[in-house]
Amino acid sequence: MPPLEGARVLVTGAMGFLGKEVCRALGEAKAKVYPVTRQTYDIRNEAELLTAVCLARPSVIVHLAASHAGAPDFWLLRNTLTMGMNVVHAAALQQARLVWVAPVACLPPDPVKPPGSAMMPVPEIDRLLAGGLDPSRPHAAAVRSVAALIQSYRKKYEDWQAVGLLLPDLYGDGDSAGPVSRALVDAVNAPSWPEPDKAPRESISFTLLHVWDAACAVLEACRKDPAPSGILRLPGTRIRASELDRFIAERFNGAIECAEEDGKKGPQELRVVPLGWKPVFSLARGLRQYWDSLRRDPDPAAPLMPSTCDPWDGDVGT
Repeated sequence: MPPLEGARVLVTGAMGFLGKEVCRALGEAKAKVYPVTRQTYDIRNEAELLTAVCLARPSVIVHLAASHAGAPDFWLLRNTLTMGMNVVHAAALQQARLVWVAPVACLPPDPVKPPGSAMMPVPEIDRLLAGGLDPSRPHAAAVRSVAALIQSYRKKYEDWQAVGLLLPDLYGDGDSAGPVSRALVDAVNAPSWPEPDKAPRESISFTLLHVWDAACAVLEACRKDPAPSGILRLPGTRIRASELDRFIAERFNGAIECAEEDGKKGPQELRVVPLGWKPVFSLARGLRQYWDSLRRDPDPAAPLMPSTCDPWDGDVGT
């Protein structure tokens, strides 16, 4: 596997929850990181993005930027689609490998398997594109449109590589919006949480992946040669919301019982995806680490650029 030392990697959304960890992982791999944030370039503007790419001359572009989830539907669809289209066009023109991410929730539901029948697995890219464009799900509609655009560009530029990673719910240091972070922050600020009269949440479950493991998967997608084509779905571990409540209430003094999956009970083994990558954070270890960090600093929002990243003005002209 080729090293990333000295490779020029441009990262959009570098100040985000996942972006900061990806920049740190790239920095530890001794890549030359060019972080793009709202404060440096507005990638909704094609001219600004092309300027950033021309200055950085990256061999890899990692696209992590996303529109704010609380934005109106039309704004979320417009921004996500515009940013994705601009990044795809810039990466193809630069012939830079594109690594992009999207929530696994963008996939349509699995097809119902008729009793007693055998169904061939459907590639993730085909499942994604078959989902259609539902205006009530603007983010998924934009992601599917960008995926279709990538397929069109790959027909034009046959040697151009683009890899999509579908992510489950991420958690870990610095998260301030995910379901796990909200539960843990509430627990830190209210030691009696959950309340005794709190209704059990048996019907809700999360599929979780630690943010550092997701960053390492992005790193592998950057340096895998040749890169796997299409879209890869990263695995996670399922846990019921009611079990998460119990673990927090007991301060993690008990064993972690994950949601049932395929008739099996207990923590699900995270399978290896075609990147030679496997998560290192078990759910128990990840939750305890995040809990400890919150006890030290109850505010999970820490918008600091990793020290391993070079400032944008470092050597963009050389």
